[in-house]
Amino acid sequence: MIYETNLKTAYAAGRYKQMNEPAVRKAFPYWQYVHALERIPVTARAAHKAWDGLVLPANDPWWNTHYPPNDWLCGCGVRPVSKAKLKRLGKDGPDVAPSIAYTITTDPGTGELINYPKDVGMGWGYAPGQTWSEGLVPKELQKPLRPKPALID
Repeated sequence: MIYETNLKTAYAAGRYKQMNEPAVRKAFPYWQYVHALERIPVTARAAHKAWDGLVLPANDPWWNTHYPPNDWLCGCGVRPVSKAKLKRLGKDGPDVAPSIAYTITTDPGTGELINYPKDVGMGWGYAPGQTWSEGLVPKELQKPLRPKPALID
């Protein structure tokens, strides 16, 4: 279970990065939530199934907390959608993002109160590709480099 989930999360992070490349975002300005019916758990999560086919702008804030996987063994995914594909799906524009309700619970490990999106597993309310690189490069090194000094003849 852990290996499969880690594999899906790593794939999702790479896919997220790929779909956010400027040329890709220009060609595919929308993303579609895809529920994986053939995946385990055999009993589909109702919310994940309800989101199947949902098309939102790629920059919609909903993706910040609902980009899959959204729980252990979640097999859901996201596919990029062009304007032409949106029309072929029978849509004049993107859907309206579902409202985000939050659940407050006590973290069993720390005793802290935590707030996470309802219908997303505890600890899964983030976009894997958006957060993977946070903290890898110290802030001091994220600044642009100074230009090279001119050579003196």
